[in-house]
Amino acid sequence: LGERDVVPDACTVIRAKLARTLVPNADRTNMRSPDTTDQHTECAWARYASNGSRQLSVELRALQPANAASSATAAARQEFRAEWRADSAGKGLSPTQRVVSRRVIVDLGDEAYVTYSIDKVQTLGEAIVNVRVVNVLVTIHYAGGEIRGDDGGAPLSKGLAMEGATAAARQAVSALTAS
Repeated sequence: LGERDVVPDACTVIRAKLARTLVPNADRTNMRSPDTTDQHTECAWARYASNGSRQLSVELRALQPANAASSATAAARQEFRAEWRADSAGKGLSPTQRVVSRRVIVDLGDEAYVTYSIDKVQTLGEAIVNVRVVNVLVTIHYAGGEIRGDDGGAPLSKGLAMEGATAAARQAVSALTAS
């Protein structure tokens, strides 16, 4: 697989069965916007119910070099490392959310990691998987929480969040490398 100028529609890289398992009875939204291009697509599945919530998002980005002296792969490597540092440090998280786990995934794409954070105020657990495949970055967010009556709620567990996000990332990478 070489460098890419185009990525597939992010809604097509996750099989419906996995999306239904991770986010039962979800509404799917193709996140097309004026700045969406053939180099950047996003899709989200979400369910908000009285007993809790689940959200899954998939983002595909084909990075391009900043100048002719660099390669798209080098640009993707640099961006991947910057995002690893930011995600590990919890940059961009709400003030009540904190990263509690992070690790490298050795058998996925060219480089990959997963982080897990919790927000006890919002009773939300979220995993982020970021994978680099040549010059394409695949980013998966999988989050949710349960509402348990008088007990308040509980964030989506670390195991479920990290496993779900990693399964979605594996499907997305498989679809990307097959296309």
